[in-house]
Amino acid sequence: MTKRTTGDKIIWLLTVVLMSSFYLFERYAWGRYLLAVIAVLIIIVHIAENGTVIQVRFGAYHVWLLAMAAYSLLSALWALSRGSAVAMCGTFLSQLACFSLVYLHYQTRDGVGDLLLAIKWAGYFVAVYSIVFYGGFSAITMAAGSASNRLENAYSNVNSISMLVAVACILQAHGLLNRGRKWPALLLVPSLAVVAAMQSRKAIVLLIIGVVAVLVTRFWDNRNVLRTLLRILLIAIAAGAMLWYLSTLEIFEGSIQRLVRMITVLTGGDAPDGSTRLRMEMIRVGLTQFLKTPVFGIGIGSSGVLLEEEIGRSTYMHNNYVELLSCGGLVGFLLYYSMYAYLLIRLIRYRRYDTQNVQICVILLLCLLIMDVGVVSYYSKNQWFYMMVMFLEVAGVQNKHMEDVQIWQGC
Repeated sequence: MTKRTTGDKIIWLLTVVLMSSFYLFERYAWGRYLLAVIAVLIIIVHIAENGTVIQVRFGAYHVWLLAMAAYSLLSALWALSRGSAVAMCGTFLSQLACFSLVYLHYQTRDGVGDLLLAIKWAGYFVAVYSIVFYGGFSAITMAAGSASNRLENAYSNVNSISMLVAVACILQAHGLLNRGRKWPALLLVPSLAVVAAMQSRKAIVLLIIGVVAVLVTRFWDNRNVLRTLLRILLIAIAAGAMLWYLSTLEIFEGSIQRLVRMITVLTGGDAPDGSTRLRMEMIRVGLTQFLKTPVFGIGIGSSGVLLEEEIGRSTYMHNNYVELLSCGGLVGFLLYYSMYAYLLIRLIRYRRYDTQNVQICVILLLCLLIMDVGVVSYYSKNQWFYMMVMFLEVAGVQNKHMEDVQIWQGC
Protein backbone atom coordinates (compact mmCIF):
# COMPACT_ATOMS: atom_id res chain seq x y z
CA MET A 1 0.00 0.00 0.00
CA THR A 2 3.03 2.35 0.26
CA LYS A 3 2.76 3.35 -3.42
CA ARG A 4 -0.93 4.26 -3.18
CA THR A 5 -2.39 7.70 -2.67
CA THR A 6 -4.03 8.73 0.58
CA GLY A 7 -7.44 8.23 -0.99
CA ASP A 8 -6.49 4.72 -2.12
CA LYS A 9 -5.36 3.84 1.40
CA ILE A 10 -8.59 5.15 2.93
CA ILE A 11 -10.64 3.14 0.44
CA TRP A 12 -8.57 0.04 1.18
CA LEU A 13 -9.22 0.44 4.92
CA LEU A 14 -12.93 0.91 4.21
CA THR A 15 -12.82 -2.30 2.17
CA VAL A 16 -11.31 -4.20 5.12
CA VAL A 17 -14.06 -2.79 7.35
CA LEU A 18 -16.64 -3.76 4.72
CA MET A 19 -15.50 -7.39 4.56
CA SER A 20 -15.22 -7.60 8.35
CA SER A 21 -18.71 -6.14 8.81
CA PHE A 22 -20.29 -9.10 7.02
CA TYR A 23 -19.38 -11.14 10.10
CA LEU A 24 -19.07 -8.69 13.01
CA PHE A 25 -22.53 -7.17 12.58
CA GLU A 26 -24.39 -10.09 11.03
CA ARG A 27 -26.86 -10.39 13.93
CA TYR A 28 -27.67 -6.67 14.16
CA ALA A 29 -30.73 -5.38 12.31
CA TRP A 30 -28.85 -2.26 11.23
CA GLY A 31 -25.92 -4.33 9.95
CA ARG A 32 -27.63 -4.75 6.59
CA TYR A 33 -27.40 -0.99 6.00
CA LEU A 34 -23.69 -0.80 6.80
CA LEU A 35 -22.81 -2.28 3.40
CA ALA A 36 -24.58 0.61 1.68
CA VAL A 37 -22.97 3.22 3.93
CA ILE A 38 -19.44 1.92 3.37
CA ALA A 39 -20.00 1.53 -0.38
CA VAL A 40 -21.15 5.16 -0.59
CA LEU A 41 -18.14 6.30 1.45
CA ILE A 42 -15.82 4.44 -0.91
CA ILE A 43 -17.26 6.16 -3.98
CA ILE A 44 -17.19 9.56 -2.23
CA VAL A 45 -13.47 9.17 -1.47
CA HIS A 46 -12.90 7.94 -5.02
CA ILE A 47 -14.60 11.03 -6.47
CA ALA A 48 -12.67 13.34 -4.12
CA GLU A 49 -9.43 11.72 -5.22
CA ASN A 50 -10.07 11.35 -8.95
CA GLY A 51 -12.67 13.96 -9.86
CA THR A 52 -16.39 13.77 -10.54
CA VAL A 53 -16.12 11.94 -13.87
CA ILE A 54 -16.73 8.21 -13.34
CA GLN A 55 -16.56 5.71 -16.17
CA VAL A 56 -19.28 3.15 -15.47
CA ARG A 57 -18.50 -0.29 -16.94
CA PHE A 58 -21.42 -2.69 -16.88
CA GLY A 59 -19.67 -6.05 -17.05
CA ALA A 60 -20.24 -9.76 -16.62
CA TYR A 61 -20.36 -9.43 -12.82
CA HIS A 62 -23.35 -7.12 -13.00
CA VAL A 63 -25.03 -9.35 -15.60
CA TRP A 64 -24.89 -12.42 -13.37
CA LEU A 65 -26.11 -10.63 -10.27
CA LEU A 66 -28.95 -9.07 -12.22
CA ALA A 67 -29.78 -12.44 -13.79
CA MET A 68 -29.99 -14.08 -10.35
CA ALA A 69 -32.28 -11.28 -9.17
CA ALA A 70 -34.51 -11.62 -12.24
CA TYR A 71 -34.76 -15.40 -11.92
CA SER A 72 -35.58 -15.12 -8.22
CA LEU A 73 -38.42 -12.72 -8.99
CA LEU A 74 -39.64 -14.88 -11.87
CA SER A 75 -39.65 -17.98 -9.66
CA ALA A 76 -42.16 -16.28 -7.35
CA LEU A 77 -44.76 -17.27 -9.96
CA TRP A 78 -44.46 -20.95 -8.97
CA ALA A 79 -42.66 -20.77 -5.60
CA LEU A 80 -43.86 -22.55 -2.47
CA SER A 81 -42.97 -19.31 -0.70
CA ARG A 82 -43.54 -16.32 -2.98
CA GLY A 83 -42.44 -13.90 -0.27
CA SER A 84 -39.07 -15.64 0.02
CA ALA A 85 -38.48 -15.49 -3.74
CA VAL A 86 -39.30 -11.77 -3.86
CA ALA A 87 -37.12 -11.12 -0.79
CA MET A 88 -34.24 -12.98 -2.45
CA CYS A 89 -34.63 -10.78 -5.51
CA GLY A 90 -34.32 -7.75 -3.23
CA THR A 91 -31.18 -9.24 -1.66
CA PHE A 92 -29.51 -9.63 -5.05
CA LEU A 93 -30.51 -6.13 -6.17
CA SER A 94 -29.21 -4.51 -2.97
CA GLN A 95 -25.90 -6.32 -3.39
CA LEU A 96 -25.76 -5.26 -7.03
CA ALA A 97 -26.28 -1.62 -6.07
CA CYS A 98 -23.71 -1.61 -3.26
CA PHE A 99 -20.99 -3.77 -4.78
CA SER A 100 -21.24 -1.86 -8.06
CA LEU A 101 -19.99 1.21 -6.18
CA VAL A 102 -17.03 -0.73 -4.82
CA TYR A 103 -16.46 -2.18 -8.30
CA LEU A 104 -16.31 1.34 -9.77
CA HIS A 105 -13.21 2.15 -7.74
CA TYR A 106 -11.34 -1.13 -8.09
CA GLN A 107 -11.92 -1.36 -11.84
CA THR A 108 -9.41 1.50 -12.12
CA ARG A 109 -6.72 -0.39 -10.17
CA ASP A 110 -4.00 -2.49 -11.76
CA GLY A 111 -4.90 -5.99 -10.63
CA VAL A 112 -6.73 -7.26 -7.56
CA GLY A 113 -3.77 -7.40 -5.19
CA ASP A 114 -5.27 -4.77 -2.89
CA LEU A 115 -8.59 -6.61 -2.71
CA LEU A 116 -6.91 -9.92 -1.87
CA LEU A 117 -4.90 -8.10 0.78
CA ALA A 118 -8.12 -6.62 2.18
CA ILE A 119 -9.67 -10.10 2.47
CA LYS A 120 -6.60 -11.37 4.32
CA TRP A 121 -6.58 -8.52 6.82
CA ALA A 122 -10.33 -8.76 7.33
CA GLY A 123 -9.80 -12.41 8.23
CA TYR A 124 -7.02 -11.54 10.65
CA PHE A 125 -9.09 -8.77 12.23
CA VAL A 126 -12.08 -11.06 12.72
CA ALA A 127 -9.78 -13.71 14.24
CA VAL A 128 -8.36 -11.28 16.79
CA TYR A 129 -11.83 -9.89 17.52
CA SER A 130 -13.09 -13.43 18.12
CA ILE A 131 -10.34 -14.11 20.65
CA VAL A 132 -11.26 -10.95 22.56
CA PHE A 133 -15.01 -11.61 22.25
CA TYR A 134 -14.85 -15.17 23.57
CA GLY A 135 -12.68 -14.33 26.56
CA GLY A 136 -9.07 -14.33 25.50
CA PHE A 137 -6.53 -16.81 24.17
CA SER A 138 -6.84 -19.16 27.14
CA ALA A 139 -10.60 -19.49 26.55
CA ILE A 140 -9.97 -20.17 22.87
CA THR A 141 -7.41 -22.91 23.53
CA MET A 142 -9.68 -24.50 26.14
CA ALA A 143 -12.57 -24.60 23.66
CA ALA A 144 -10.32 -26.19 21.05
CA GLY A 145 -9.38 -29.10 23.31
CA SER A 146 -12.65 -31.04 23.16
CA ALA A 147 -15.60 -31.39 20.80
CA SER A 148 -17.92 -30.78 23.75
CA ASN A 149 -16.34 -27.37 24.36
CA ARG A 150 -16.88 -26.02 20.84
CA LEU A 151 -17.59 -22.29 20.73
CA GLU A 152 -21.23 -21.46 20.09
CA ASN A 153 -22.65 -19.04 17.52
CA ALA A 154 -22.62 -15.63 19.16
CA TYR A 155 -21.94 -12.52 17.10
CA SER A 156 -21.90 -14.63 13.92
CA ASN A 157 -21.98 -18.22 12.70
CA VAL A 158 -18.78 -19.96 13.80
CA ASN A 159 -18.52 -21.85 10.49
CA SER A 160 -18.63 -18.58 8.52
CA ILE A 161 -16.06 -16.94 10.80
CA SER A 162 -13.61 -19.83 10.65
CA MET A 163 -13.93 -20.13 6.86
CA LEU A 164 -13.01 -16.45 6.44
CA VAL A 165 -10.03 -16.95 8.75
CA ALA A 166 -9.04 -20.06 6.77
CA VAL A 167 -9.10 -18.01 3.55
CA ALA A 168 -6.85 -15.43 5.23
CA CYS A 169 -4.38 -18.21 6.11
CA ILE A 170 -4.43 -19.50 2.51
CA LEU A 171 -3.72 -15.99 1.20
CA GLN A 172 -0.89 -15.67 3.72
CA ALA A 173 0.63 -18.96 2.58
CA HIS A 174 0.46 -17.75 -1.02
CA GLY A 175 2.15 -14.49 -0.04
CA LEU A 176 4.95 -16.24 1.85
CA LEU A 177 5.74 -18.47 -1.12
CA ASN A 178 5.64 -15.58 -3.60
CA ARG A 179 7.90 -13.04 -1.90
CA GLY A 180 5.19 -11.32 0.08
CA ARG A 181 5.81 -9.61 3.40
CA LYS A 182 6.80 -12.06 6.13
CA TRP A 183 5.79 -10.29 9.36
CA PRO A 184 1.98 -10.65 8.88
CA ALA A 185 2.55 -14.41 9.13
CA LEU A 186 2.77 -13.90 12.91
CA LEU A 187 -1.01 -13.57 12.84
CA LEU A 188 -1.28 -17.16 11.65
CA VAL A 189 -0.93 -18.23 15.30
CA PRO A 190 -4.15 -16.59 16.60
CA SER A 191 -5.90 -17.40 13.32
CA LEU A 192 -5.20 -21.12 13.53
CA ALA A 193 -6.22 -21.07 17.19
CA VAL A 194 -9.60 -19.59 16.21
CA VAL A 195 -10.13 -22.21 13.50
CA ALA A 196 -9.29 -24.94 16.01
CA ALA A 197 -11.58 -23.49 18.71
CA MET A 198 -14.54 -23.10 16.37
CA GLN A 199 -14.00 -26.69 15.20
CA SER A 200 -15.50 -26.05 11.79
CA ARG A 201 -14.89 -29.13 9.68
CA LYS A 202 -15.54 -27.11 6.54
CA ALA A 203 -12.91 -24.54 7.50
CA ILE A 204 -10.32 -27.21 8.29
CA VAL A 205 -10.90 -28.97 4.96
CA LEU A 206 -10.80 -25.58 3.20
CA LEU A 207 -7.50 -24.71 4.90
CA ILE A 208 -5.87 -28.04 4.03
CA ILE A 209 -6.99 -28.02 0.39
CA GLY A 210 -6.08 -24.36 -0.08
CA VAL A 211 -2.59 -24.57 1.38
CA VAL A 212 -1.76 -27.78 -0.50
CA ALA A 213 -3.01 -26.17 -3.74
CA VAL A 214 -0.82 -23.12 -3.09
CA LEU A 215 2.21 -25.39 -2.58
CA VAL A 216 1.49 -27.38 -5.73
CA THR A 217 1.07 -24.30 -7.95
CA ARG A 218 4.19 -22.70 -6.48
CA PHE A 219 6.41 -25.67 -7.34
CA TRP A 220 4.73 -26.69 -10.59
CA ASP A 221 7.15 -26.90 -13.51
CA ASN A 222 5.67 -27.34 -16.99
CA ARG A 223 9.13 -27.94 -18.45
CA ASN A 224 9.80 -31.05 -16.37
CA VAL A 225 6.82 -33.29 -15.63
CA LEU A 226 8.90 -35.84 -13.68
CA ARG A 227 10.29 -33.14 -11.41
CA THR A 228 6.78 -31.76 -10.87
CA LEU A 229 5.41 -35.18 -9.93
CA LEU A 230 8.30 -35.69 -7.50
CA ARG A 231 7.63 -32.32 -5.92
CA ILE A 232 3.92 -33.11 -5.57
CA LEU A 233 4.81 -36.43 -3.92
CA LEU A 234 7.12 -34.66 -1.48
CA ILE A 235 4.45 -32.04 -0.75
CA ALA A 236 1.91 -34.82 -0.09
CA ILE A 237 4.30 -36.57 2.28
CA ALA A 238 5.15 -33.32 4.07
CA ALA A 239 1.47 -32.36 4.31
CA GLY A 240 0.60 -35.79 5.70
CA ALA A 241 3.37 -35.56 8.28
CA MET A 242 2.26 -32.06 9.27
CA LEU A 243 -1.37 -33.13 9.61
CA TRP A 244 -0.33 -36.10 11.75
CA TYR A 245 1.71 -33.84 13.99
CA LEU A 246 -1.10 -31.30 14.34
CA SER A 247 -3.52 -34.10 15.22
CA THR A 248 -1.35 -34.91 18.23
CA LEU A 249 -1.61 -31.37 19.61
CA GLU A 250 -4.23 -30.75 22.28
CA ILE A 251 -5.46 -27.59 20.61
CA PHE A 252 -6.72 -29.61 17.59
CA GLU A 253 -8.19 -32.46 19.61
CA GLY A 254 -11.77 -31.18 19.40
CA SER A 255 -11.53 -30.64 15.64
CA ILE A 256 -10.11 -34.13 15.12
CA GLN A 257 -12.92 -35.64 17.18
CA ARG A 258 -15.55 -33.92 15.03
CA LEU A 259 -13.82 -34.93 11.79
CA VAL A 260 -13.61 -38.56 12.90
CA ARG A 261 -17.32 -38.57 13.82
CA MET A 262 -18.27 -37.12 10.43
CA ILE A 263 -16.17 -39.65 8.51
CA THR A 264 -17.64 -42.48 10.59
CA VAL A 265 -21.21 -41.41 9.77
CA LEU A 266 -20.45 -40.87 6.06
CA THR A 267 -18.91 -44.35 5.80
CA GLY A 268 -21.97 -45.97 7.37
CA GLY A 269 -20.68 -46.29 10.91
CA ASP A 270 -22.38 -45.40 14.18
CA ALA A 271 -21.18 -42.19 15.80
CA PRO A 272 -22.80 -39.46 17.93
CA ASP A 273 -22.90 -36.89 15.13
CA GLY A 274 -26.45 -35.59 14.81
CA SER A 275 -25.50 -32.63 12.64
CA THR A 276 -24.05 -34.80 9.86
CA ARG A 277 -27.06 -37.12 9.92
CA LEU A 278 -29.43 -34.14 9.77
CA ARG A 279 -27.60 -32.65 6.81
CA MET A 280 -27.68 -35.97 4.98
CA GLU A 281 -31.44 -36.08 5.52
CA MET A 282 -31.77 -32.52 4.16
CA ILE A 283 -29.81 -33.53 1.07
CA ARG A 284 -32.09 -36.53 0.57
CA VAL A 285 -35.18 -34.32 0.80
CA GLY A 286 -33.70 -31.76 -1.59
CA LEU A 287 -32.67 -34.29 -4.24
CA THR A 288 -36.04 -36.05 -4.00
CA GLN A 289 -37.76 -32.71 -4.65
CA PHE A 290 -35.41 -32.00 -7.57
CA LEU A 291 -36.51 -35.23 -9.24
CA LYS A 292 -40.12 -34.06 -8.90
CA THR A 293 -39.52 -30.54 -10.27
CA PRO A 294 -36.26 -30.81 -12.24
CA VAL A 295 -36.51 -27.82 -14.57
CA PHE A 296 -37.58 -24.82 -12.48
CA GLY A 297 -37.65 -26.16 -8.92
CA ILE A 298 -39.96 -24.95 -6.16
CA GLY A 299 -38.88 -21.30 -6.24
CA ILE A 300 -35.75 -19.54 -5.01
CA GLY A 301 -35.71 -19.36 -1.22
CA SER A 302 -38.46 -21.95 -0.70
CA SER A 303 -36.28 -24.64 0.93
CA GLY A 304 -37.53 -23.60 4.38
CA VAL A 305 -41.13 -24.46 3.49
CA LEU A 306 -40.09 -27.81 2.01
CA LEU A 307 -37.95 -28.83 4.99
CA GLU A 308 -40.63 -27.71 7.43
CA GLU A 309 -43.06 -30.06 5.72
CA GLU A 310 -40.63 -32.98 5.50
CA ILE A 311 -38.50 -32.90 8.66
CA GLY A 312 -40.11 -30.19 10.80
CA ARG A 313 -37.28 -27.66 10.43
CA SER A 314 -37.62 -24.37 8.57
CA THR A 315 -34.08 -23.91 7.32
CA TYR A 316 -31.95 -24.18 4.17
CA MET A 317 -30.36 -27.32 2.71
CA HIS A 318 -26.81 -26.72 4.03
CA ASN A 319 -25.60 -27.67 0.54
CA ASN A 320 -25.48 -25.05 -2.20
CA TYR A 321 -25.79 -27.58 -5.03
CA VAL A 322 -28.87 -29.25 -3.54
CA GLU A 323 -30.35 -25.88 -2.55
CA LEU A 324 -30.18 -24.58 -6.11
CA LEU A 325 -31.29 -27.85 -7.70
CA SER A 326 -34.35 -28.14 -5.46
CA CYS A 327 -35.32 -24.45 -5.40
CA GLY A 328 -34.11 -23.23 -8.79
CA GLY A 329 -34.13 -26.45 -10.77
CA LEU A 330 -31.64 -27.05 -13.56
CA VAL A 331 -32.26 -23.53 -14.86
CA GLY A 332 -31.28 -21.87 -11.59
CA PHE A 333 -28.41 -24.30 -11.00
CA LEU A 334 -26.87 -23.75 -14.44
CA LEU A 335 -27.48 -19.99 -14.28
CA TYR A 336 -25.43 -19.73 -11.10
CA TYR A 337 -22.65 -22.24 -11.76
CA SER A 338 -22.09 -21.14 -15.35
CA MET A 339 -20.50 -18.13 -13.64
CA TYR A 340 -17.76 -20.36 -12.26
CA ALA A 341 -17.15 -21.91 -15.67
CA TYR A 342 -16.87 -18.44 -17.21
CA LEU A 343 -14.37 -17.30 -14.60
CA LEU A 344 -12.20 -20.42 -14.59
CA ILE A 345 -11.98 -20.62 -18.39
CA ARG A 346 -10.91 -17.00 -18.75
CA LEU A 347 -8.52 -17.00 -15.82
CA ILE A 348 -6.74 -20.05 -17.16
CA ARG A 349 -6.74 -18.74 -20.75
CA TYR A 350 -5.15 -15.40 -19.83
CA ARG A 351 -3.08 -16.54 -16.82
CA ARG A 352 0.23 -15.36 -18.27
CA TYR A 353 -0.82 -11.71 -17.89
CA ASP A 354 -0.99 -11.86 -14.08
CA THR A 355 0.35 -15.24 -13.00
CA GLN A 356 0.38 -14.93 -9.21
CA ASN A 357 -3.05 -13.32 -8.80
CA VAL A 358 -4.60 -15.69 -11.32
CA GLN A 359 -3.17 -18.67 -9.44
CA ILE A 360 -4.66 -17.64 -6.09
CA CYS A 361 -7.98 -16.67 -7.71
CA VAL A 362 -8.27 -20.10 -9.33
CA ILE A 363 -7.40 -21.77 -6.01
CA LEU A 364 -10.04 -19.75 -4.18
CA LEU A 365 -12.66 -20.47 -6.83
CA LEU A 366 -12.01 -24.22 -6.61
CA CYS A 367 -12.11 -24.03 -2.80
CA LEU A 368 -15.45 -22.23 -2.94
CA LEU A 369 -16.82 -24.93 -5.23
CA ILE A 370 -15.74 -27.62 -2.78
CA MET A 371 -17.12 -25.72 0.22
CA ASP A 372 -20.53 -25.46 -1.48
CA VAL A 373 -21.02 -29.11 -0.51
CA GLY A 374 -21.48 -27.95 3.09
CA VAL A 375 -22.81 -24.37 2.86
CA VAL A 376 -25.48 -22.37 1.06
CA SER A 377 -23.60 -19.46 -0.44
CA TYR A 378 -25.36 -18.24 -3.57
CA TYR A 379 -26.99 -15.20 -1.93
CA SER A 380 -24.46 -14.28 0.79
CA LYS A 381 -22.63 -10.95 0.81
CA ASN A 382 -19.19 -12.47 1.28
CA GLN A 383 -19.77 -14.81 -1.69
CA TRP A 384 -20.55 -11.93 -4.05
CA PHE A 385 -17.60 -9.98 -2.68
CA TYR A 386 -15.36 -12.91 -3.66
CA MET A 387 -17.06 -13.01 -7.06
CA MET A 388 -16.42 -9.29 -7.52
CA VAL A 389 -12.71 -9.93 -6.99
CA MET A 390 -12.73 -12.76 -9.54
CA PHE A 391 -14.59 -10.77 -12.19
CA LEU A 392 -12.26 -7.80 -11.72
CA GLU A 393 -9.26 -10.10 -12.20
CA VAL A 394 -10.79 -11.53 -15.37
CA ALA A 395 -11.49 -8.03 -16.67
CA GLY A 396 -7.91 -7.01 -15.92
CA VAL A 397 -6.21 -9.90 -17.71
CA GLN A 398 -8.60 -9.64 -20.67
CA ASN A 399 -7.75 -5.94 -21.02
CA LYS A 400 -4.03 -6.78 -21.05
CA HIS A 401 -4.68 -9.40 -23.71
CA MET A 402 -6.54 -6.86 -25.86
CA GLU A 403 -3.67 -4.41 -25.48
CA ASP A 404 -1.29 -7.09 -26.75
CA VAL A 405 -3.57 -7.80 -29.71
CA GLN A 406 -3.74 -4.10 -30.61
CA ILE A 407 0.05 -3.77 -30.41
CA TRP A 408 0.48 -6.86 -32.62
CA GLN A 409 -2.04 -5.52 -35.15
CA GLY A 410 -0.28 -2.16 -35.11
CA CYS A 411 2.97 -3.84 -36.04
